[in-house]
Amino acid sequence: MKTNCGSKLESVLQPLDCDALARQTGFVRRQPKKLWPLVFIQSCCLLLVEPSVSFRRWAILIGALANLTYSKQALFERMGARAVVFVQRVLLALISHLSRGVQRVLPPALSAFKRVLIQDSTILTLPERLAACFPGARSQHRAKPGMIRVQGLYELKTQRFVHFSHSAFVRNDLTAAPDILHYLRAGDLLLRDLGYLVLEVLGQIHAVGAYFVSRFKHSLSVFETEGQPLDLVALLRHRTHPLDQDVLLGAKEHLPARLVAFKVPEEVANLRRHRARPHHHSPPTQRHLALMGWDLLITNVSRAVLTAKQVAKVYGLRFHIETIFKAWKSHFHLEAMPAGSRYEVETLLYARLLLITIFETCFLARWGAQLQEASTPALSRLKVAAFFTVYLSASLLWQWQPRLECALLKQVAYHCPYERRRKRKNFVEKLELT
Repeated sequence: MKTNCGSKLESVLQPLDCDALARQTGFVRRQPKKLWPLVFIQSCCLLLVEPSVSFRRWAILIGALANLTYSKQALFERMGARAVVFVQRVLLALISHLSRGVQRVLPPALSAFKRVLIQDSTILTLPERLAACFPGARSQHRAKPGMIRVQGLYELKTQRFVHFSHSAFVRNDLTAAPDILHYLRAGDLLLRDLGYLVLEVLGQIHAVGAYFVSRFKHSLSVFETEGQPLDLVALLRHRTHPLDQDVLLGAKEHLPARLVAFKVPEEVANLRRHRARPHHHSPPTQRHLALMGWDLLITNVSRAVLTAKQVAKVYGLRFHIETIFKAWKSHFHLEAMPAGSRYEVETLLYARLLLITIFETCFLARWGAQLQEASTPALSRLKVAAFFTVYLSASLLWQWQPRLECALLKQVAYHCPYERRRKRKNFVEKLELT
């Protein structure tokens, strides 16, 4: 039985019925002669092993996979909105397929929740030529590179992504905060960074029967449960042990929540204060500087479910998604996009997210489980990601070996000769004339 990466990739994609998805999205309208939907998806994913991306490299890869020749011009003509939607649909179908019959991991502190969702975003820097399609922030030299913001929604119990989206860089996390309401269900726990903190959205999360743990924004007004303003600085000034108090948040909203506070070491507090001063257009207030001596969290989870210490530990799990993003950028070439069209960039972006999803669920999780049974130390995600990109290329060469020579010879004959309309004589022609 074949168990290499190439066959595993094909076996994962096969049940998704790429042909039907291609017809539904309009990517295919008639019986394809060369560019089969499954081959197109495979080629998109496997461009990961290419040091750079171009239509010629992409066409050669399609030809090698299907053992035929395919022109870069034909591929260019297929790059449109339908290609983007097709790859998006395949990614959603894969996420749905992988979520069926999942055995959930249930750490004791998380067993009270149906799902534990972590939402975060990462910024991808693109070539300057794409700034018109994906405008980014101006640099200190007034240059304006292209930038994409990718939003990821990660489920901690099953350790897999459940949703991806992308937007312009200017649509920040604060603007994206309400997006979670489309995917949140009663009984879910949501962990998000301070950038997503919108009190109105937290109220809506509570209204649907879901839970949240978030960092506290120092500018928020805090009230006691009876409605009197709470002087948080005075409350914490001489305190040495953690705080766990019911409060109301916001001058208008008065959102009921628990405020949990843990004092940080003085050197940590001083470092925060040092970093805060030069990055503000106006100096930070004394209240802001005083509160930097504490880790402040807000939640609507009751004490009967999570103690104050458990709230802090559960929120600390949020940083796992940042490690994932680091692995993406370091080893999956997520920012190595061609300076082509908007559709080409979006197609490859979702194709890489598709391959990353396959890596997370079908390789990283499987290898981790197998090695755990052998009492091997836990795997480093960054090291496995680095290994995977090498293993992917080697495994595909092994899988293609029986027909590799024939497939490659076709690509060389089609893509590598001198052009017939070339005016300047090439070396072979010069040699024949001597």
